[in-house]
Amino acid sequence: MKKLATIGFVFCLLWSTNAGAQAIVNGGLSGTIVSADVAVPPGTTVTLYTVPESGHFALTEVGSPNIPPGQIVRITVTSFGEIAGFMGAGPPQPIRSEIAPPSPPRSQVFTPGLALPQGATIQCVSELGRAMGREGGEPSDCWMTGVLESE
Repeated sequence: MKKLATIGFVFCLLWSTNAGAQAIVNGGLSGTIVSADVAVPPGTTVTLYTVPESGHFALTEVGSPNIPPGQIVRITVTSFGEIAGFMGAGPPQPIRSEIAPPSPPRSQVFTPGLALPQGATIQCVSELGRAMGREGGEPSDCWMTGVLESE
């Protein structure tokens, strides 16, 4: 039931944001693979990728593999909100996402892809946990990959 509700939520988001379409060819998306990565200092928000104003973009995976203990990294998309979150304490533990179920440690996979509207911004937000102070700490890594189809 929860999975059905999540799928319904995703379809509502896609319907309301006019995200466009991606062709599925031979079981996969067609277009150019796009990847990006950034370092995110603790307590900051960094833009990871902005979807071009032309073409269609499907986000296929996001991740944050190197998170220092006591930090949290959340990945957000304008008009969608938070799509993934990860903690940096002990073994990799994904934080529950409202968009998709957990994927392998410190990555979130969207199959076949999460269609994002033109101009949407993917951002990485690094927060210090409650047990940590509000200053200091090492930067976290944040990355994404997706498929861009030209119009």
